[in-house]
Amino acid sequence: GALSLNNDCNYNITIDLNGYSIDRNMPTAAGGGHVFYLNSHEGSLTIIDSSADKTGTITGAHSTGNGGAFYNIDGSLYLRGVAVTGNSASYGGAIFSDNQDDAFVYIQEGTRIYGNTATDNGGGIYMNNGYLYVEGGEITENTAKNGAGVHWASNNKGYFTGGKIYGNTAKNNGGGVYVADYGKIFVGGDVQITDGTYLFTLQNIINKRFIINSGSTIQWTGDPMDARLNIDAVYKLKASLQPLLASTTLDNV
Repeated sequence: GALSLNNDCNYNITIDLNGYSIDRNMPTAAGGGHVFYLNSHEGSLTIIDSSADKTGTITGAHSTGNGGAFYNIDGSLYLRGVAVTGNSASYGGAIFSDNQDDAFVYIQEGTRIYGNTATDNGGGIYMNNGYLYVEGGEITENTAKNGAGVHWASNNKGYFTGGKIYGNTAKNNGGGVYVADYGKIFVGGDVQITDGTYLFTLQNIINKRFIINSGSTIQWTGDPMDARLNIDAVYKLKASLQPLLASTTLDNV
């Protein structure tokens, strides 16, 4: 069964994978098919990988309910330098977290949450209340109906100050992040754009594609809808010299 941290176990536990894997090795999904179950108001679970190659993984968990690798109902979960991959659940293919005040999830430097599946929502992470801190790492290649990378259900607060969320696939909405009722996201930090394009269109009659110059930046200090943009873009076109030449005489050339 799952490794449990319950109410009567209010300890701060650290597990160093040191390049090894924890594999639940479940051939089919079952109820309670998690690797870790956290239900400790005062306790925390920290999983790290101190190996040079960072090959430690948590895998092989398949739950018919909530939470593939982790079911966090009332505790603090810290992941640093580990991979969570190849897990599945109805909600939260890798991580399911649920408690308005006391459930915390920290995704830190070097963590990779990838290749997990939710048959419903939250392929990588499903937050149903609580706090999520993405400080580093990657959330990628997860799949779900909604919120393939991260799904916020309600009354959540998410803080993004590092890391990457990309390459996730949702059947319906929110390939990267899906925010439902009452969810709040806070984004901090700078993004430097190396290349890209912007298509300006007006009712598909006017279509102008601008090339974004390298070195342009986007800065967030909280509200993701209130970013500070410092973007240089160029629109290239071919213009006729005829209007200029028509007013030029040979004597002026």
